[in-house]
Amino acid sequence: MKKKVIIITALPFRIRGNQSLLRFTRMFLKNDYKVILFTNGNDDRGEITEKHPNLTFVNIPKFSSLKKWNPLKFFKKSSNMNKEQKNTTNHFEHMKSFDIIPPFGSHTNKTMIKKWISFSVGLLDNFCGFLYIVFLFPKHLKEANAIIGYETGMAITAKTISKIFNKKYLNKYQGTVLEATKRNLTLARKYYPSVYYGTNRSDLCIMVNDDTDGEFYARAAGCENVYLTTHGVGVDDYKCNISPPDLIKENSDRFILFNNATGSRWKRPDRILRALTYLPKESLRNILVITTYFADDKDKLIEFCDKLGLNDNVVFLEKINHIESNAFIRYSDALIMTNDISNLGNPTIEALYYGTPVISLDERTLSDFVRNGVDGFLIKINENMDQEMANAINKLYTDKNLYEEIKKNVKLNQTVFTLDQQQKKEFQRITEIIN
Repeated sequence: MKKKVIIITALPFRIRGNQSLLRFTRMFLKNDYKVILFTNGNDDRGEITEKHPNLTFVNIPKFSSLKKWNPLKFFKKSSNMNKEQKNTTNHFEHMKSFDIIPPFGSHTNKTMIKKWISFSVGLLDNFCGFLYIVFLFPKHLKEANAIIGYETGMAITAKTISKIFNKKYLNKYQGTVLEATKRNLTLARKYYPSVYYGTNRSDLCIMVNDDTDGEFYARAAGCENVYLTTHGVGVDDYKCNISPPDLIKENSDRFILFNNATGSRWKRPDRILRALTYLPKESLRNILVITTYFADDKDKLIEFCDKLGLNDNVVFLEKINHIESNAFIRYSDALIMTNDISNLGNPTIEALYYGTPVISLDERTLSDFVRNGVDGFLIKINENMDQEMANAINKLYTDKNLYEEIKKNVKLNQTVFTLDQQQKKEFQRITEIIN
């Protein structure tokens, strides 16, 4: 009889964005496991419909989809009362590059109240999901070899079900925004309750090493068996990328920097724009930045870009998937990542694997992967960072010998692995628990 795992999550299979849930699920399918995936997640930007004879995909209802009963709806209405006044200011003009912005805004009472309301709604989502799964799918739960909580959204449901049915419980996290609290667990509980309480005790906790101190928070939650792993490069997905994207071909005479950002404000591409203003004019005219940033303040960033006179130097790219993103990473002259929370995600890993120099920030563990002056440049977060980042860009652009030396060094970098290599180790740790 085939082994069976239950994955419970609040995430969908995204078309655009992180592919980790899909890859994690396929890992079990490739090893001839049956997978029942319960999710209440959705993505307006598109979802992948995965077909496999051993995969059962179940959408579960959630309380927060009943908008007329959702307290967050009314909170948002009250918080938008001064919207017109707020829209007259552009926060990018007042903030500094060395400012560190917490993932969900400043740590204020307003933020705390909003996040606890969100957490309360999330608890109701967990309660709805728990009832739906337990009463409609008891046979699957009884037959399962393990229950897996994937990320924090439905982790309380997953853990509760594992207890009731006496199953091994595993959980997996793609790093954690709790890094913003700098190991202050009181702050974590106050401002990030969904994440704090969604990181729960398990028989095995798989925490992605993305420079967010995830192992500390997993152990603080009571996880004794923590497997810290780095993303693997999904080379099979990228075999089709044999030529540069049209945008790069059309600008082949320019030095192209690619910034892979998402809908999170903490991706901070504003730092790149400020650095561009410190470049010599003769260099600036030949520099092009391509960013995929699409957070809710994107219009403000475009406005800020226009005010700095950088419209000819920046392209805001929309709606690209992970395969298209990989093509830009491989065929750009350098990858530039300036996130507040973590810069050791898939874009940096892929750049190192495919030989693209990296410009990023001098964080706690990024130096274990990107060697400053060898594989690219790591910029310290301080009052001089705009000038230092401009200097790094200018060096890569103007010094052809240095650029070729760095590119050669990146190709020799041995710190990253393919997805298959990474998942073999991960699956071995999982089977040690399940068996």
